[in-house]
Amino acid sequence: MSEGSRYPRAAPLEGLQYLTIAISGEVGEFANEVKKALRDDGGELTPMRRDNLHAELGDVLWYLVAICRELGVSLEFIIKKNKAKLDQRRASVGGGNVC
Repeated sequence: MSEGSRYPRAAPLEGLQYLTIAISGEVGEFANEVKKALRDDGGELTPMRRDNLHAELGDVLWYLVAICRELGVSLEFIIKKNKAKLDQRRASVGGGNVC
């Protein structure tokens, strides 16, 4: 992510609001590629479709990191916090898969 990335930040939540809308759009583009694989590629992940998914995932990651920055935390912090939450949930349901 470029340090010079620009998006609105005039109001306290404006940057977060913008990034939330942006990441939602990118996740939608990722989902659209999956839809096209089902509809147009007979349920196969062709090399071209896989490349498109990689590109969309990169965009999702870019916005996720930007959101972390906006919140003043690292992506690593969020990953560790989520792992702890899932470990606690797993322990409370007897060790099963909770995803």
